[in-house]
Amino acid sequence: MKPWSISIFTCCILVAAMAQPGLSEQLPSLEEMRGMLPQLTEHIKANPNDAKSLCGRAFINQRLGNIQNCIEDCNQAITADPTMAEAYNFRFVAYMQLKNYPQALKDANDVIRLKGDAGSYCNRSAVYQALHQYNKAIPDLSKALQLDKNSAEAYDGLGEVAYRLAKYEQSIAYCNRALFLDPHMSEALYFRGKSYEASGKKALAQKDLESARSAGYRPDETYIRMAK
Repeated sequence: MKPWSISIFTCCILVAAMAQPGLSEQLPSLEEMRGMLPQLTEHIKANPNDAKSLCGRAFINQRLGNIQNCIEDCNQAITADPTMAEAYNFRFVAYMQLKNYPQALKDANDVIRLKGDAGSYCNRSAVYQALHQYNKAIPDLSKALQLDKNSAEAYDGLGEVAYRLAKYEQSIAYCNRALFLDPHMSEALYFRGKSYEASGKKALAQKDLESARSAGYRPDETYIRMAK
């Protein structure tokens, strides 16, 4: 078992909800994370205002499925350091997993206030998409592309929105761009596949949907874009 160190926090700020393809190898395994918790908890007991350590434990709890513990750690981290965007971001992830969209939206707004990067706008768009407020999701995704013209997450989000609005050719184009930037993006594969399916292109649809499943995408799971 690797001993816990502040380097785990570096991993934490890379990934919010799920390790994206290509980054997962940088993270400890779930077993290693579980082994880190006792030592990390002892450190926090001795240093209750260490916001970075609280964020690290929040991330581990989120990865292990301890969602309420994650929220409590984030609350404590924010009390210790109200400017720590990662704490709001991890709590946003937890609320999205609980489908508590009003609270998730509040945290997404705070991450935008503190960071204002492309990933934070993508994350807020995910709340609007969950609420079927596509007219609000699109401006956030467009803003993300203004901030980062190579944001695969923003193109992916636009692809999903276009699919939801039955604009299938547009969805395919956006997903193509997302996959050009990140060939492992399973959600883009899924929505391109669904758009092909809706357009009657069954062979292409089957290929994409099978690739998305093989890559681990599950339509019934909440997918949170990483705030870089």
